Amino acid sequence: MRDIYLALGGPALFAIGNRSDAPDCLVEKAVNANLNQAFLEAEQMLMTRFGEVTLSMLSADSQSRSKQRRDALDVENIHGGAR
Repeated sequence: MRDIYLALGGPALFAIGNRSDAPDCLVEKAVNANLNQAFLEAEQMLMTRFGEVTLSMLSADSQSRSKQRRDALDVENIHGGAR
């Protein structure tokens, strides 16, 4: 999955960021520094996990979900037609 992510240009992993309402505020600077570190660590963990997920794993998961959906639709059609 990491290769796919990188092939897509490595888009941002998180849709959150630091506040800069008071850029001279020491508390805000401390919070932002700690958030930056947390974001970096989380990104490293995700990239590691992405590297563990193969296309084969994604394909098997997708096929399993597709079968579950087909099975659920078959049950609904069978029971729905018996009214």
